[in-house]
Amino acid sequence: MDWVRLNPAHREVLTKLMKTGIIRNTYIEKAPHQLHFAMGYLIADPGIFCTITLNNQTAYALNKYGGKELQRQFLPHFISDKPDEIWYGATFYTELQGGSDLGANPAVAHQGTGAAPKVQAWNSSGLWLISSKDKYFASNAGLANGTLVTARPEGNPPGNKGLALFFVPAFRENGSANYVIRRLEDKLGTRAVPSGEVEMKNSEAYLIGAAQQGIYIALEVLLLARLANSVAAMGIARKAMLEAFYYCHNRLAFGRRLFEHSLVKKDLLEIEVELQANLMLAFKAVEKFENIKNDTPPYSQEYHYARFLAHIAKNMTADASARITQQAMELYGGIGFLEDFPVARWHREALITPIWEGTSIIQALDLMEAIIKKNAHELFFREMNTLLQSIKKFADWNVLFEQYKTLQRMLNDLGSMAVESIQFYAKDLLNSLGEFAASLYLVDAGRNRLSTED
Repeated sequence: MDWVRLNPAHREVLTKLMKTGIIRNTYIEKAPHQLHFAMGYLIADPGIFCTITLNNQTAYALNKYGGKELQRQFLPHFISDKPDEIWYGATFYTELQGGSDLGANPAVAHQGTGAAPKVQAWNSSGLWLISSKDKYFASNAGLANGTLVTARPEGNPPGNKGLALFFVPAFRENGSANYVIRRLEDKLGTRAVPSGEVEMKNSEAYLIGAAQQGIYIALEVLLLARLANSVAAMGIARKAMLEAFYYCHNRLAFGRRLFEHSLVKKDLLEIEVELQANLMLAFKAVEKFENIKNDTPPYSQEYHYARFLAHIAKNMTADASARITQQAMELYGGIGFLEDFPVARWHREALITPIWEGTSIIQALDLMEAIIKKNAHELFFREMNTLLQSIKKFADWNVLFEQYKTLQRMLNDLGSMAVESIQFYAKDLLNSLGEFAASLYLVDAGRNRLSTED
């Protein structure tokens, strides 16, 4: 039976979240993406928010790139607030063969014959059929009513540029299952969202956008996922921090509450600063995405800057979440390692955030592409320079200014480096850019806060 049964309480939570408008607000009320991601930050549980995020990604692709009939037939389900009409989405990109190297994935698509007139009306290209032996790590498998799938139309060139993006319903027009779920994966964390291995054999599919733009649309959807990963990572960290904070206010050790010990205070303060700085970075990346949400290929430089900042935010927030949740466990002492208390689970959940939506290596390499080919760093330095000029009264301004000049030198040196050397230092540059941007955004936010209070 290729369907996942959820605990009724789990299903009720998802339904209630959909009824709040967490997705509907963006597409019906035209609310900015900041609202959606703020709600995601508050949810924070990746097993729950992952399902919601996959809904949002599916709705995004249908809304922006789906044909009118495809939108009419399917989009309302993904933005509905009526329990009986709500559908769940997914993105089946990854395959065992290629992983993050989408261009190496062997899934193929060919145009079907004998499609019903209603189906042919959904897209000028008509019905497509997809075959794939192993769509892997397919989150929402068995829960999704429809999914976004990457596949290569027959005759298309190899590599990324030959991929197209399709919408694949869970059931065929005749009501039978459209693909097979081979098994569900047993994971360290995020157990609330089913991830599985999916086989497709002539699965009915409908083209999203132009076939030659498939990789660009797929990566644009992935950009949305990376933003969700960033805010969710910080939400997880916040939950773990709060657990530790309240525990330290109640636990007695050596005749005093833990919170009264100087080293504990220092740990909590450092956690809070790191959390605030990275949360600021995440929502700055969301803001950049909101500004370019209507861009289509070929993209503007502003779009590439939004992508540039999303790579940085995804990497920084994921690493911070893993560190903060580990520190929260340590503040609990030995019992923090026990499943009796929530911090152990939050650490397990945090560990997926550096891996989902591209590891730090993928973020670093994609960042280099945005710098070298798209000059996305030019807008970054322009914005950072403006912020630096506005905070000259900050006590440690010189420290930030020296970092700014160092980063400029590092980027200027890229032009004279061999490809292998650029890749070797790419992660160092990714981290340096992230630490600088997060620090500057945090200082600027503090300045604005003080100005408002004055």
